[in-house]
Amino acid sequence: CNINRPLTFCWHLKVALMHMNDLLSQMKAEDVSAPAGFAFWDWVTSGSWFHLMFQYLIPVVIFLIILAVFACCIMPCVTICISNMINVSCVQYTALLTSEPARPAALDVPDVTDIPLS
Repeated sequence: CNINRPLTFCWHLKVALMHMNDLLSQMKAEDVSAPAGFAFWDWVTSGSWFHLMFQYLIPVVIFLIILAVFACCIMPCVTICISNMINVSCVQYTALLTSEPARPAALDVPDVTDIPLS
């Protein structure tokens, strides 16, 4: 390849391009088409009747498990917390009513009947 002359063509560049084109055509021949993606309806309707029943029962079972956990664990805890809150409020209110209220210092007026007159 002579760089001094303009518009010259290097022969090894032509060979490299030919090899690249051959490699590209070989890769295209070996290329596998990409899958179309996950089709939920095809997954649901494929398989035997047991497989279909199994696929439909899994969401129902998961829902029932979540409902059972909520009913057996979370709801009793919430009801106990609310009950304790109401009981404590009632006890404090009862204690407030039965205790003697404090007299403010501004209302303490000396009794004038105890003062000697002479």
